[in-house]
Amino acid sequence: TQSTGTTLNFLKKMAGSKKDVDGIRAHLKVIKKSGSFVCGIKQAQEEIVKNATKLVLIASNCPKTESSSIKYYGMLNRIHTIIYKGNSIELGNVMGKTFPTYCVSIQDMGESNLLEKLR
Repeated sequence: TQSTGTTLNFLKKMAGSKKDVDGIRAHLKVIKKSGSFVCGIKQAQEEIVKNATKLVLIASNCPKTESSSIKYYGMLNRIHTIIYKGNSIELGNVMGKTFPTYCVSIQDMGESNLLEKLR
């Protein structure tokens, strides 16, 4: 029965994370159509340093060194960073790219209200 309880807790966590990913995915589709963004770790770092971005998404499988670097620069410039619960392939596909991307830097939210939901 111990393993059954653990399995149920795991399934509940997965259900919650799926809902979160779907919610963010819907906002990202709106941003893709009406906003502006760049993909890539180096591009995101440049945008953060220039203070030209409003939000940075980091894929869950991003290497820790790059992830912590993006988070650190974001903290210094008071820019929101979100760990996207999908991997880099899913993040790239959601943003309409045919390649995996570890990081997406969003400069213009377009018609999306994702920042208001984060606050």
